[in-house]
Amino acid sequence: MDILAQDLVDFEAGPLAFEEWLKLIDAEVQKLTAFGRDDFRDWEYADAYEAGVEPRDAAIAMLSEDHIGREFLALSGIEPEDA
Repeated sequence: MDILAQDLVDFEAGPLAFEEWLKLIDAEVQKLTAFGRDDFRDWEYADAYEAGVEPRDAAIAMLSEDHIGREFLALSGIEPEDA
């Protein structure tokens, strides 16, 4: 799948293009950390989008793979399964 094309993937919020999905991830990351996703290390966003991972779950997974992101999750009382 070419994620930059306007193909839509279905999520709880409805069908979303990749860029719309990224904006929702940014909003979730900002709620948890007061920072944006670009303030953390790179992550497999395209793979998660294509797999249909919900934005909040993707934000938590991304943060759980970042040592500072894990600290923010702990402060929020979130314990990711594989952190």
